[in-house]
Amino acid sequence: MDPTHKVQANPTPSADGAIARDLEIRRVAWRYGVAVASTALTLALRFALTPWVGERPLLILFCFPIILSAYVGGLWPGVLATVITVVGTKILLAPPLYALWFDRPFDVAQWTLMLALGVLVSIVTEALHRSRRRAQAAAQEAQAARDLVSRNERRFRAMIENGSESFVLLDGNRQCIYASPAVSNVEGFSQDEIIGHNGAEHTHPDDALYMNNAMEQALANTGKPIPIQWRRRHKNGNWIWLEGVEVSMLDNPDIQAVVVNYRDISGRKHSEERVRQQLQHLNLLHQITRAMAQREDLASILKVMATRLEADLPVEFSCACLFDQASNALQVAQIGERSAAIADELGIALNSQIPAEGLALGLRGVLVYEPDIARLNLPFPQALAKAGLRSVVVGPLEVDGKVMGLLLLARRGTNHFAAAECEFIQQLCEHVALAARQSQLHAAALRHAYDELRTRLNV
Repeated sequence: MDPTHKVQANPTPSADGAIARDLEIRRVAWRYGVAVASTALTLALRFALTPWVGERPLLILFCFPIILSAYVGGLWPGVLATVITVVGTKILLAPPLYALWFDRPFDVAQWTLMLALGVLVSIVTEALHRSRRRAQAAAQEAQAARDLVSRNERRFRAMIENGSESFVLLDGNRQCIYASPAVSNVEGFSQDEIIGHNGAEHTHPDDALYMNNAMEQALANTGKPIPIQWRRRHKNGNWIWLEGVEVSMLDNPDIQAVVVNYRDISGRKHSEERVRQQLQHLNLLHQITRAMAQREDLASILKVMATRLEADLPVEFSCACLFDQASNALQVAQIGERSAAIADELGIALNSQIPAEGLALGLRGVLVYEPDIARLNLPFPQALAKAGLRSVVVGPLEVDGKVMGLLLLARRGTNHFAAAECEFIQQLCEHVALAARQSQLHAAALRHAYDELRTRLNV
């Protein structure tokens, strides 16, 4: 390759400036070239018409190049065409020829009028050009403004249609007069299903009074944003948490509505609830563990556990059973104080036995959660269902791979135990089993010491 050869890179700003200057020079040359050429052609035409018009200058013929030059180039090309016309026709057509003065006053007036007319045409044409350029600039600005408004409108529409937040407009009677398209993303309802309905519809009954007070506060403080947080029924039937603000703009003639802007915060609420439950469970576990540490006998440990679970978890039925391998049955070791009535209905009393049938998984060390025991066709689960208990958790009291008993917890409704509660029950069973094992070891050690002491005394 020739080392002197240079590859042309992208145009630089200086190159762009040179190109712009070259184009401007060409435009100027074109405008003034039209003035000179059109006037020269008209002079040639005038000489070609001499056999028919004689010595008359026919100055009116030269109006065409003046008008054309002014139209194409503006003021100064029009003036140039006028000067060329006046000078050229005087020298070549008006006596004395080839001179710049006149012999007759009439010719002076005629050529002066031609000069004035040419300058006036040039000035008027330039004014028209400037007006046209201003109109074009204004039209371009207006179009740019319309394009900007259109882009902003598309962006805003995309934002309100696809965003996670929605807003509605309510009239003075709290009827919805407008709902943004994003309302379907939040509540599941379409715009037509929201517009025309009362804003209080689908609000959770426990939040109805709160929302009513918030609306009254907004109406009493026009223009002031009122923060709100409430529950509303989704189209799928679930309750969702919403958070937003409402502002009364009924006095604004362009809006005349109460603007309510809100978003779904159910995920955040659920996270907060999980954290709250975890803290509550940790505190309950700490309290039960501390209470068990103050007791050394197994019965007292199980009683503390059953009683605290009834009150603080809470549950409707709480029962602790010890497993008797010899009889393959569960012996009731403790019943919660509030569970006594249900226990009587089930025929369960302290030291009574419960068949292990249907509780095999628990005895193998697996925590079992049955959201609806009515589906189990076994005697003991069916007895619990007849007593009104539907959700049951069976927690194994396991130490060193050996199950020493089961913890039975039940609630009246179906699906009434959350995953976090099951995890807590699993942890509690491990603590209780360890404490029970320590209690058994302590009791065995005391019996052994007592037996040794009695043997020595007898000797």
